[in-house]
Amino acid sequence: MTAESQNFAPSTAERFAETVAGIINQGAVAVSLSLGHRTGLFDTMAGMAPAGSVEIAAAADLAERYVREWLAVMVTGGVIDYDPETSRYHLPSERAACLTRGAALGNLAIYAQHVALTSGRRRSCRPRSFAGPGSRHNPVFAGGRSEHRGV
Repeated sequence: MTAESQNFAPSTAERFAETVAGIINQGAVAVSLSLGHRTGLFDTMAGMAPAGSVEIAAAADLAERYVREWLAVMVTGGVIDYDPETSRYHLPSERAACLTRGAALGNLAIYAQHVALTSGRRRSCRPRSFAGPGSRHNPVFAGGRSEHRGV
């Protein structure tokens, strides 16, 4: 038996595994915050009464299936409220105050884009490739919607 295996504490390992799982879950919420910003879903929902996924998708001119999946992540992350009795979703004004364009507290959702952008940058961390092909093909850098460019 090695010194390392003698000092292994299963409860400490389990707590750390829970921490990692939480980080991964919050990462999914951050990526979905970016989607809500980039698609305008937060802006759409900020002006709506509680509504179902069909109504939200229609108001945002997006596919209902993907809006429904996005809403599930936002509910799980505590960003959007869901009433199971009416099957309606709602973005409270207190949360919209930091998630929409022109928000009273500033649009914090814009910063979630950076989490989504860095997830595909593994290859760019190699020497001499930081400004590699990803920057040219990424929609944010190649003409996609971006708050940073004033669009």
